[in-house]
Amino acid sequence: MNSTDSPPRSAAPLCAGPLTVLGIDVTSAPGRRKPLACAAGILQADTLHIDRLHAVTALHGLPRHTGANTPWQAEMLLCAPPASLEHLLAHKGPWIAGFDMPFGLPAAFLHWWQQAQRDCRTPLRKAAPLCEPASELPCWQDYVSSLAQLDKDAFRQTIYAFMNTRPTGHKLPLRLTDAQTAAQSPLRLNYVPVGRMFHALVPLLASCGINIPLLRPTTDSRTAIEVYPALAARAVLGNPPRYKDGTGAQRQQRTQARAALLEALPEYCRTIGGLALSVRPQLYQTMLQDTAGDFADALLCAVLTALAVRRRDAGMPPVPHLKMYHEGCIALQDMFCPPQPHGSGTTAPA
Repeated sequence: MNSTDSPPRSAAPLCAGPLTVLGIDVTSAPGRRKPLACAAGILQADTLHIDRLHAVTALHGLPRHTGANTPWQAEMLLCAPPASLEHLLAHKGPWIAGFDMPFGLPAAFLHWWQQAQRDCRTPLRKAAPLCEPASELPCWQDYVSSLAQLDKDAFRQTIYAFMNTRPTGHKLPLRLTDAQTAAQSPLRLNYVPVGRMFHALVPLLASCGINIPLLRPTTDSRTAIEVYPALAARAVLGNPPRYKDGTGAQRQQRTQARAALLEALPEYCRTIGGLALSVRPQLYQTMLQDTAGDFADALLCAVLTALAVRRRDAGMPPVPHLKMYHEGCIALQDMFCPPQPHGSGTTAPA
């Protein structure tokens, strides 16, 4: 798809009946000590029922004695934890999942990467421009597939090579959506390594044919959107919301903050989006005891996903900037953050 075309906003409406909703807090290398945290439930009319918290301990792999064409139903996600992210994505729709990770990369990097691909003789020496016309950016499916061919070390070295072409203060550029929501750069490889999350997980989304609004709309009844639990946490607890990790006395304070967050969340859902939230009582204890806050974040992801379902185009902006068809967009950013003007001639038609 050429950037100068008018891209489709959404290929198919989301399910009008009961819909399986998943909220997924992401790690780039899930295992038993640090799994993908998943909150699973059903959105029925105006109520989100959260029934399960799953710990997904692998990215790849299907259950034994099954094949890729096994018809796993969406309802099964409310029963047993999926064996892997690949297994989760293989479940038939209708379902929608909100992932706490960037689905795309900044335009500055994409422009540099595309130029590097065109000139294989000196791919890592070209200076990356600070402003990039959207009409010259590669399409999402193409650059995700290309970067997926790099192993972890090669991807890391590619990011560092890009950073070396940038002036001080511009090493880690943001996407438009990151700037609006105060999110991390998707190129960050340490502290909150969202770049590693992108490289490890997004190719799985790109390869399984699911509907991804703006970036790769399809008619599939499985949908994935990018959500940012900090948006809801800030709104409930203030900024910065401190409800995770900590040491010593901090840990007790942050457990209390998680309790306050979980207690206030149902009323907040009703106020901001007319959404009733119902969570099994025993799940609250799991979220309170999880000092990392991963399961609390998974719940926030599920709530944001349900709120997005109730809005047009799964929570995408009413008039997306053209770059968002390449970079991606955090769902509901306009609900939580005041929109920023894009200037004339830069938006895609609705």
